[in-house]
Amino acid sequence: MSNTPKYRIQAVSEATGVPTATLRAWERRYGVPAPKRAGNQYRLYSEEDVALIRRMALLCSQGTAPSQAAKIVMAESQRPPPIPFVPHSEAPRQVDPYAEAVDRILAAAANYDSWALDREIQKGLYLGPALTVFQRVFAPAMRRLGQQWEQGTSSVAEEHLASQALMGAVRNIVRLSQRPDAESQILLGCVDGEGHELPLYGVAILAAQNGWRPMVLGASTPPDAVAASVESANPEAVGLSMTVDQPHRDMAGLFRDYARACGRTPWVVGGRCAAQYRRVIEAAGGGVADSDAEAITEFLDQAQTRLASGER
Repeated sequence: MSNTPKYRIQAVSEATGVPTATLRAWERRYGVPAPKRAGNQYRLYSEEDVALIRRMALLCSQGTAPSQAAKIVMAESQRPPPIPFVPHSEAPRQVDPYAEAVDRILAAAANYDSWALDREIQKGLYLGPALTVFQRVFAPAMRRLGQQWEQGTSSVAEEHLASQALMGAVRNIVRLSQRPDAESQILLGCVDGEGHELPLYGVAILAAQNGWRPMVLGASTPPDAVAASVESANPEAVGLSMTVDQPHRDMAGLFRDYARACGRTPWVVGGRCAAQYRRVIEAAGGGVADSDAEAITEFLDQAQTRLASGER
């Protein structure tokens, strides 16, 4: 992780979800972090500074007082990392820090060590931007947990222990990724009968980084729940996730119900199984987004363009 100063305070605020006024207050009161000053006196933050901010913000969100959080992150930053022993006869191996983080999280869960589990999840947050950590660490860990449970190589208790800890961290990432000045809101839920809510949080992080306020309704959200939420929250867009097929269900009728629930609010369906229902989704007035960041970002940009032009 580089200590080269290169990020302006506004960029750091947007990346971490911490307001610029709070960043200045932390620097003034606690010395966390201590950004360098450019020739024009602008603050410039390094990757190490950003990691300290993320760690401090997480501690504060968990109820730790800022003054105590500052002491913790400073103590952690000054702790030297262990130096591994590498025999001269062995060539250095390529290390994937994300894969190793996943392995450590699953090992802690397998040992039912909740303290180690929380520690490894917190360490994962240092590995990069929020969306990268979600895509490379937390989402793969959740998928492997599910696969192990299906294969009978892990217990229900082990899967639940790790899932609860990981989902708590993911929800914190979503909250900390949101910009305080975000005005447009997107409603996110799983198609009725869909129990896998993890993809929603990846979209929520991406939406937050693109200036939206995500509201996550969670798994198996029926059309009447979407209708009530649209009426109450008046969001600017609705996103639905579908990763598991429901071949015996009238999906055309279900998507027509979602269309009525959304009314004039733009809505899109994403996930592994969305593309196979493209015809009925589009016939109902919805859109289909491939499950990659570019497709989802394009939908968000189009929704923002419609808002700017007065369409709804």
